Amino acid sequence: MPKPHSHQLVSEPTIDQRAVLEVIENPTAREILAGLGDTPQTAKELSQHTGVPLSSVYRVLNELRHIHFVDDGIRLDERGQHVTEYRRTVDSITIRFSDNFQITTDSAKVTVR
Repeated sequence: MPKPHSHQLVSEPTIDQRAVLEVIENPTAREILAGLGDTPQTAKELSQHTGVPLSSVYRVLNELRHIHFVDDGIRLDERGQHVTEYRRTVDSITIRFSDNFQITTDSAKVTVR
């Protein structure tokens, strides 16, 4: 007898405050977040625009993806090759010190606890 399908509700990821603070205290991470702006870019384009070495761009993008501040997708480049492009998923981060320490973002995709 087949098992009935179970359905899970998928909610936004919950990110540890410490992970967020570790990433945003990194000036290179802040530079990459600012460099992404509103237009998705490849790691190579980010490196060219920010002057950050490509290896550092990849390392920081991985950290930003881990805390869901950056998302990735695929596009075709001018030669028809598939390349990964990155887009920022948050525009602002707010840190509150009143009552209890709290970090919030403007993204419905990310909950920081």
